[in-house]
Formats: sequence, C-alpha cells, structure tokens
Amino acid sequence: GLQRATGEYICFVDSDDYVNEYMFEKLYLSCIQSDLDLAMCKISLFDDETGEVNNDLDYYNLKVFSNLDKEVFNSDDTTSFTNNIVVNVYNKLYKKSLLDDNSIEFPANLIFEDEVFFIKTYLTAKRISVVNEFLYYYRLNREGSITYLEKENNYVDMVYIYKKEREIFKELGKYDEYKVLLANRMLFLILARYTQTSPKFKENYYNVLKEDLKEVLADEEIMNNLSLNVRTRVLKIIESENYEEFEKIDQFKIFSIAVICNNAEYYLDMGINSILNQHFSFESNIQLILINNNSTDGTDSICTKYSKLYPENIVYVKMDEKKDLESLQKEALKYAKGEYNIVLNEPYK
Repeated sequence: GLQRATGEYICFVDSDDYVNEYMFEKLYLSCIQSDLDLAMCKISLFDDETGEVNNDLDYYNLKVFSNLDKEVFNSDDTTSFTNNIVVNVYNKLYKKSLLDDNSIEFPANLIFEDEVFFIKTYLTAKRISVVNEFLYYYRLNREGSITYLEKENNYVDMVYIYKKEREIFKELGKYDEYKVLLANRMLFLILARYTQTSPKFKENYYNVLKEDLKEVLADEEIMNNLSLNVRTRVLKIIESENYEEFEKIDQFKIFSIAVICNNAEYYLDMGINSILNQHFSFESNIQLILINNNSTDGTDSICTKYSKLYPENIVYVKMDEKKDLESLQKEALKYAKGEYNIVLNEPYK
C-alpha cells in the first residue's frame, strides 16, 4: 500500500472494519489547518455478534491525552505516556512526506508490525493532534476473521518487535529517555503473548526471549525499575536453567480465584477483566476458575472465550445442572492449585 500510494496523506482501514462518513474529511481538515504530520481519532469497538458499540475502553478512546494542555504537540510533550498510546495504524492520517523522508515502513514478515510503524512515525512527527471524535469502528468477533478463528498461535515475533523498537529509539537518540517505560510495556506484552502461544512453539519462544533478556537486563536501571508484575515472571525466566524448569516453576500460582457464574452475561466481561488487569500480574500469580452454574444466557461463550485466551491460567467448568452455592464452592476447590484461595459469588458487585 505504501509503495503504491500517491496521495499527500495516507490512511489505513482494515477490510472488516468501517469508518464514519466524515472521518477522512475531519482528519484532513485538522492536518491542513494546523500543518500536522499526524492526526488521530478515537476508536469505537463494534461487536459483530451483539451489535453493541463500546466507547469506554481508555486505550481506544485516547484517554491518555485528556490532561494534555496542547492542541498541537509531539512526542517530547508526551514522554510519560507515549508507550500507552494506541499503536494501531488505522485511526490515524499520516502525511506521506513524513513517511518518505524518514524511510518509515512496516517490518517484513513479522506480526505486530503496527508497533514498529507507529513508534517511528510518532517519534519523528513534529506536529501531531487529536480529533476528539469516534470516527473509526473496529469490528470484534467477526466469524471468519483471522483473530476469531481457532488456530495454532506463535507469537514469538513480539520479541523481535521489541528489539526493533529499541533500535528505533537508539537511532533517534531517545532510548535513555524511554528505556524503562518501554521495557515495562513490551515485556508485559511479551509475557502475555507467551501465555497465549500454542504449546508446540513455547520452547522456542522461551529460548528467544531469554537470549534477548540478556541484552535488556544487562542495563541495571531497567532491571531495578521493572514493575512487580513483570519482574516476578522475568526472574523466573533468567533464573531457570531451561524451558522445562521454567514451565514447572511458572505453573505455580499464588492465588486461585473462583468465580461462580449464574447468568452473569451482562457483568461477566467486566468482572473477568478486573481480575486479568490486577497489578499483581495475572499471568504469573493467578489461577482463575470459572464455574458456570448451568447458565442459560451468554455466560458460556464468554467463559469459553477467556479460557481459550489464557489456557494456562483459566480453568472453565460448565455444570450440567443447577447446584447450590456450597456445592459450587466445593467444585471450585477441586481445581484450586494456589497458595491462597478466593471465591467470588457475584464479582460484578
């Protein structure tokens, strides 16, 4: 697309998404009125199964910019939260000359390529602004989409993406300024993707990551400033002799949290996500046991979705008939492996 583009500005749209009819006009007007290199808008999440539109996720609604007191800015104004800005390429309008003059392109043969493209674009843009409107609609749960279909997942490219991002920061003379923030964000994502990687690819993932960590963690400033949720699991990797040893110690969880689900479709996503987003590292420290008490709503599909995303952390038990609370709690304890156990009967409250 970049090689064939002849326009003064360029925008990307995923083939299963859609955009507001005024999106390009509003982004373009923002660019020409303020002489921008880059303009971005907010993203709505559209669920293809339910038809619901969600504007409440901070990552996609650009909440990180809410306290910025400049209408036109650049990366020097956002150092504290640059690594929290949505990296997806599709909610942005780019000045083509910015990409050409800085030789910005997508890395070949790697997934998560948006990460690299965004970082170099954002760090080199001199004038950036946000159009505070939801103009792009990202479609979720489309049957037949790549992310929707079950497949063998190999996410080791995330390690290579992190290496390329470090190279970009160094090339632009900004690495020392960002290295701790970058390490915390990228290692969190890398560890999360390790959990989601299919078993047949995990040993290679472990070996590639461990080798890269030798370079990253040689910097004592990074090592001493890793967040708790990252540091806990990283130490398991660098201190283990091999993949088999790491897998053994990585299976240990401090907490087993059982969630009893009784027709909880409306609240369940929120409840589960509140556990996934615990600062004390879900992947490293938490076993989640979902007990579906023969619900008749969409509880089963929600539990199934999360158990597939986190197969090493989540146990899903679907009861064939309604049980009383005491029986459900006993059922949950059969699967609990943590040092401490917590049972949530109505987590949404």
